[in-house]
Amino acid sequence: MSAKPQILLEFVEQGVVRGVLEAYRTSPGHAEIALSLEDGYRGQGHGRRLFEAGLMHLQSGGFRTIELHCLASNTAVLRLVSARGGEIHSHRGETYATLSLATPAGAEPDTAGVGLSGVV
Repeated sequence: MSAKPQILLEFVEQGVVRGVLEAYRTSPGHAEIALSLEDGYRGQGHGRRLFEAGLMHLQSGGFRTIELHCLASNTAVLRLVSARGGEIHSHRGETYATLSLATPAGAEPDTAGVGLSGVV
């Protein structure tokens, strides 16, 4: 895995970065993502918008699958993955999720307030 992200998306409010999504290519067509959001901004849809924007950018960049790792207690991230039909597996307190980037049915996701800070 490269130490340089394929994409870096930021959620910025009042000129301050409040959340980020990073995606790293791990093999052709596959990336691992990391999602982080400041505590005071959780539960307001910002993480979902970052997640959806990241998936859109990865899909348009030719990625077919993503994976992420989180604690089993991170129910917010697990709900995001589950809502997109991802597979979730837990082992010894760590949770691993994989998700296909096939185009989902329905309307375009709301990604308002998410800015692309870099595509590598």
